[in-house]
Amino acid sequence: MKLKPSDLLDVATPKVITRLLSNPIAKELWIVSTWDAPFSRRPAERLGYRDDMLRIAKNPSLAGSKDIDPIAIAHVLVEYIDRVLSFWKSDSSDITAKEMLASLPLFVEMSKYLPHVNPADKYKTAFRGTEMSLNKLKQFMNSTSLDQDWVLTSIKGTPHYAYVGPKKNQFTYKPHRNVQSWSVSNKAAADFGSTIVATPIDTSFFFDPDFTKQYGYGHEQETIHFGKEPMKVILMVNANTFDEIKPERNSRKSKFEESSVSESLEISDEEGTLSIPI
Repeated sequence: MKLKPSDLLDVATPKVITRLLSNPIAKELWIVSTWDAPFSRRPAERLGYRDDMLRIAKNPSLAGSKDIDPIAIAHVLVEYIDRVLSFWKSDSSDITAKEMLASLPLFVEMSKYLPHVNPADKYKTAFRGTEMSLNKLKQFMNSTSLDQDWVLTSIKGTPHYAYVGPKKNQFTYKPHRNVQSWSVSNKAAADFGSTIVATPIDTSFFFDPDFTKQYGYGHEQETIHFGKEPMKVILMVNANTFDEIKPERNSRKSKFEESSVSESLEISDEEGTLSIPI
């Protein structure tokens, strides 16, 4: 699935390039990619292409000029995409998140022509591993029925409890960055925390794991989510953690106790904030 310049001719258009380069971060990435793009083995031709691409950085409308070779633009786009995704895979930081977000208009256009830019239809759910405060997790478990509200399941051969009780639609996860790594595999997500959150895959997710694996860490089965809006999620807890902190009682609170509680707990780490009802 490695990109070739011919794959990107449909997006090497003045409209796409103008929108992309309107972002200063994307413009800088374009310039760097221009210097590294392997246009041609012939030095004179390579220099000519490079000069054209640097002119486009100053005036994106030139991307539509009959004197500009679209395949040269596509060469820069391949280098650009490889650079952005490689940096993201090696270090998902505030800086690389800003680079990814700046590139979103390009990814949106690519998704119209290249199927592997979207997660395959067989993937319905995305997962993230996270570490929760044990005290806060216990506080939530105290408001549940351990017999009725939790189902034992196995992830990567390790038992987990999934919450399926009446409050299952009240969990939300709010990302702290505009871009986050998720996985289509609960097994992969289990390596990143004693608890797992899961959410349905929608149009805010980009890239199939068979595509992202070429940039490293293929075992993570990564897909990438764009946006910071709160997401509805479900919660799964490692069974060892669950057994360590579960309350002694095993029955739901009384109706009076349930109706008097309408609070939620917020558990935050560098990546996001999980809100759970209590």
